[in-house]
Amino acid sequence: MGEKEKKIKKIQVPNSLILDKRISHNAFALYVILKNFSFNDNVNIYPTKLLKAIEWKDMRTLKKYLEILNDLKYINMITSKIVKYECIKLTIRGVENDFTQVDINTMYKIIECTLRVPIKGNDNEIEVKNLKEMALRLFYYYEKNYNTLLGKAFPSYRKTSEELCIGKSYISALNDIFNKNDIVKVKKGNWVETEYEDGVILPRRMCNEYIPICSR
Repeated sequence: MGEKEKKIKKIQVPNSLILDKRISHNAFALYVILKNFSFNDNVNIYPTKLLKAIEWKDMRTLKKYLEILNDLKYINMITSKIVKYECIKLTIRGVENDFTQVDINTMYKIIECTLRVPIKGNDNEIEVKNLKEMALRLFYYYEKNYNTLLGKAFPSYRKTSEELCIGKSYISALNDIFNKNDIVKVKKGNWVETEYEDGVILPRRMCNEYIPICSR
């Protein structure tokens, strides 16, 4: 008999956190990374290791988003002062029944693939931006909306933009990265003719279809 397949760790995030507009994308990404390093919702980790995992360099950034998560009671800081070479101790609020989970292999692939994302600016010039935090949240959102019976998610650009506070140009750019790197299969919506109340028939594009590629 062959060796049993190794179980892949999955990071569970409350759906309320994914949609919480008080939580920035940076704070959301930090929560995900903290969950990865937690054991029974307890975290004991050096700041330098945490910074390396989330690809941040500034200790002040880490302190800022730890404080936000603590103030909003998503975590409970035990360590009163964050010092570079001393462990941070905290507990994470237990995940309620309504949650979304993503495996760690997919999580780190998203981070790796979205460190340099080309975005078209207002003057139509291309800028390259680090969008890993936004990308993590967008992926969790697609997975949250994934319909297991239909085998896809299909939130509209408008709904996604409103619920996550992400501009449509950023959603489009991240969709391209996701599709190119086999993170999410994106099928663009077809154009259909729609008759409105006044009898006018106009073309309308249907919502995109999304299939997040991760271990469920």
